[in-house]
Amino acid sequence: MRTLVRFCPLAGVFQPCPSVRSDGSYSHMLENLKVVMCVAQVSKRLPDCEHSAIMACSRDPATFTCKEVCGGVTTCCSRRCASECHECQKVTKEKTAGDSRPWIRSHHRDHPCERLLKCQHSCGLPCSSNHSCSTRCGQTCRQRCSHRTCDMLCWEPCSPCTEICEWRCPHHSCPVACGSVSPPSLCTRH
Repeated sequence: MRTLVRFCPLAGVFQPCPSVRSDGSYSHMLENLKVVMCVAQVSKRLPDCEHSAIMACSRDPATFTCKEVCGGVTTCCSRRCASECHECQKVTKEKTAGDSRPWIRSHHRDHPCERLLKCQHSCGLPCSSNHSCSTRCGQTCRQRCSHRTCDMLCWEPCSPCTEICEWRCPHHSCPVACGSVSPPSLCTRH
């Protein structure tokens, strides 16, 4: 990468950054140019991933923590990884030998399985390529109606509501109990 230089007419020296001002505001520092830090915001490519980031011109991109979404495909469930890039960089570095910079994040941060169970809740167990989803959903039962709400866990069998169904229109009312399956299209008049 080519370094841009700028001539400072006040001190007769070249400065390594085009954004360092030559209006005299840094003149007291010109004896030691290493302390002159450019704060102009620029885009720099990050060395540990394929992303770029906006940072101070004087900042070393190797010290920047990439907060972009990883977006890699996970091996466990073939979904796009939603973790931050730096989190998966860390996991990849821990699980792979050598200290070459991982342009491809081959390992991802642990995450809960998002496969849907029969009840339509997510599995939620730690995702891996060889896990079996639980048949015992630990979330609250979704059975609810205008008469009651089931307080049991989703996997526990609960009894349906036996109250009179409240559905009605000007022409019909529902002929079955609230917790039963309603007959299709009770009213054909619109």
